[in-house]
Amino acid sequence: MADAINSQFDTSLVLDAHSTLAHATVLICFFHQLKRVHASLDTLEELVDYNSKLKKMRRTLTYLSNVTSEMERLPAVHANKGHRHLVHDVYEQFDRLRTMSDLFQELVVDLMNGYLSLSAHRLNQIMKVLTVFTVIFLPLTLMVGIYGMNFEYIPELGWRYGYFALLGGMATVVLVAVVVFRWKRWL
Repeated sequence: MADAINSQFDTSLVLDAHSTLAHATVLICFFHQLKRVHASLDTLEELVDYNSKLKKMRRTLTYLSNVTSEMERLPAVHANKGHRHLVHDVYEQFDRLRTMSDLFQELVVDLMNGYLSLSAHRLNQIMKVLTVFTVIFLPLTLMVGIYGMNFEYIPELGWRYGYFALLGGMATVVLVAVVVFRWKRWL
């Protein structure tokens, strides 16, 4: 690969002052992007977006790190000690930024997992409350449904205290359900 790079590029042009400025600009841009990612991570959508951006950044930095590593092996770079030092510094900066992007991506993945875990916990709490209400009101609905069928031969309909007995039975079901749920610490 070094021969291919050497044949395609004139290393004296790559390592002049303008390329040093370009490398420094690239390093500064990547560093500012990493700082921005670290500073503002709020919602899951942002986390997913930052995760994909960090993956792209890591791939780019890995490629640039590999290119500068290959450039270090070029004969033209070894001939000039200043160029060798410059290329090695650029390689170390790319490698450091790649490592930082790996770290930030791991942090983003951990934050996403934590966010999803908290969301699942909240959903479980909501489902528990809905289940409690369902268990309380389902027997009441059954009682009301049976006595609302308008049959002639329901013995309690002719009883003078049938209405109050039904209300008392419904209140007893609710109280028993509430006591059981409080005993199990669901309410």
